[in-house]
Amino acid sequence: CYQGCTFLNGVDEETSATIQLTLDAEGFLCLKVGDKTYRSTCKFYNSDNWATNSTGTSGDSWPTKYNEINLALTYDGQQMTVYRNGVIEIRADVPNQTLNKLSIGGWDGKMKLGRFYDRALPQDEIKANGDAMALSSINIPEKVYTDIVLPAEANGKSITWTSNQTRIISNTGLVNNPDAPTAVTLTATTESGSVNFYV
Repeated sequence: CYQGCTFLNGVDEETSATIQLTLDAEGFLCLKVGDKTYRSTCKFYNSDNWATNSTGTSGDSWPTKYNEINLALTYDGQQMTVYRNGVIEIRADVPNQTLNKLSIGGWDGKMKLGRFYDRALPQDEIKANGDAMALSSINIPEKVYTDIVLPAEANGKSITWTSNQTRIISNTGLVNNPDAPTAVTLTATTESGSVNFYV
């Protein structure tokens, strides 16, 4: 099970409450503000649908864990909103809080990137940032001698691949080695943007 705290705002003389974004023992994402807990209605898994659960040899079934996920917490001075992959997960009315002792950590797992902004990002910008981070985390080797696997999706969004030298590397990653080293640009595109990889 996932566990730990992903985000913490500690208490000092200017902060009215400790704020944590964490998971409870049952696998639900929770926003804790002081002594109040705002709990998501969905478990923190890829799916709560039994048909897509992982099944063991004993017949036990459990939800499929995320491989990667983007979490965001915004605060506009009145309302805190938690987003999971750009979708609203938790919304809580918590006026008069101060976010001035921020930290990330205490998570049982790996974090690739953490960012703090001095404003509450709108939902469309959170989605676009999540897609861009997912695209930039794709690993394409700089030197290619054999066919390569081009991921079909990132952050739950379908990727369309294009090559500027399809006779050398096709749009599906098939490689036809040229007589001499040749630069190829592969472009990964989702509905939110694109990223170039130089091979």
